[in-house]
Amino acid sequence: ALLSIGVDAAVDVGADGAAPWTQKPGHRWILVGATRAPGVAPSPAPWPWPEYYVVYQLEQLDSAWLTPRYLALLHGAAVVWDFAPAHVPRWRATLQRVAYVPLAPPPPPPPS
Repeated sequence: ALLSIGVDAAVDVGADGAAPWTQKPGHRWILVGATRAPGVAPSPAPWPWPEYYVVYQLEQLDSAWLTPRYLALLHGAAVVWDFAPAHVPRWRATLQRVAYVPLAPPPPPPPS
C-alpha cells in the first residue's frame, strides 16, 4: 500500500534475533505486531527501539497485551496509528500524536 502512494517501503522482521533497525540505522520504522517484539513481550534479550518509529496499534482497549512495556513503547512513538476510530479519543487522552488509519483502504465508489 505504501508503494502505491510513492513511499519506498520494505518488510523486515530482523535476523538472528536482532532488531532490524540496528542493522539499518536512520530509517523510519512502522512497527506492526509490536506486542510480540522482544522487550515488549518477555525476553532475555530485549530489543532497543529505533530512533524514529510509528506504532500501528492493533489491540483492543481491554486487551491483556496493553502492558506497561507496550504503553511505554506507544509513548515513545513519533505517532500511533490505530485501526479503530473509536479508540482514537482514548489514546489522545494520554498520547500526543494519534491517528485513525484503517486496515485497508475504503472500497471504490460504485460506478455511476
